[in-house]
Amino acid sequence: MSIPILVPVDHGHVFLGAHVPFGGVQAGPTNYIKGWDWCSGYHYSDSIVTGFSQLHLSGTGIGELGDVLITPYTGELKTSPGTQENPLAGYASKYTHQDETAKAGYYSVIMKRYYIRVELTATERVAVHKYTFPQAEQAHIAINLTSGIG
Repeated sequence: MSIPILVPVDHGHVFLGAHVPFGGVQAGPTNYIKGWDWCSGYHYSDSIVTGFSQLHLSGTGIGELGDVLITPYTGELKTSPGTQENPLAGYASKYTHQDETAKAGYYSVIMKRYYIRVELTATERVAVHKYTFPQAEQAHIAINLTSGIG
């Protein structure tokens, strides 16, 4: 059973993802950062995910962290997520909120561009990722160490 994702009405800057109270990781989706409303790395109005960062701040009102962006994808080898001007030039993907699930300590989404199901969970010190790739495609995982929020 999944819990529906609530639409925020104000600027809470809350990240969506997997974490535990006082945990050392906060794994979740990261959009292109388009301004103050994306300071947690995620904004409900967005529909493109660049990957899944291991560290997010929640409710701070300032962008920070977003370290170690991990992105599964298929097809030809790509070395960047793309750009805001051309968001699908790299490995970024569209998604819909109908394909997102968020529960305590768990997050999942389907990357529409690649038909990859991403599942994230966390312990006190470790983020756990599970990717379900289409069988007929060449699978890749990009690890971006230069990306960040803010």
